[in-house]
Amino acid sequence: MMDAPLRKKAKVLKKEPKVLTNEERSRMIKDLTADVPMTLANAAKKYGVSTATVRRIRISIPPDSDNLDETFEPRRKRPRKRKYPELDAPLNAWAASLRKQEIVLKREDVKDHAVKLAKKLAKDKKFLKFKASDHWLNLILKHCPAVKERLHVDSASGQNAASLPQSVT
Repeated sequence: MMDAPLRKKAKVLKKEPKVLTNEERSRMIKDLTADVPMTLANAAKKYGVSTATVRRIRISIPPDSDNLDETFEPRRKRPRKRKYPELDAPLNAWAASLRKQEIVLKREDVKDHAVKLAKKLAKDKKFLKFKASDHWLNLILKHCPAVKERLHVDSASGQNAASLPQSVT
């Protein structure tokens, strides 16, 4: 028996995805919201993208938006799930109690208190590995305004200083 010759696999060339500029997106929105609106299929053909892309762009623009340039800023489609949201309420309450005493916090104070809280909550296995890292602290400052309000500006590292309040009263 003679073996069949081996076939070489054909290389499939993938098209680079089309990236629309802000100007193209603005024109597309104007076409879609004109008095006689363009259909999704026609807009997709005109701008060389899929109808799903056109639909996503149309949905993402608020109808009362005057300045379209600001609405095209990149953003995460799905926010990252936080590992320890149970610490938010106790940390906020702790920082609020310090507000009455007019005590200013340092980043290390917040980390130390969070580690103590995690030890109290250590019944839940996920708190056994808890470390109050700088990344965790940056996330907690976004979700706990009382903590951020009490934080002293000088306690920030160079890269995090911009995200902190300039004056704390």
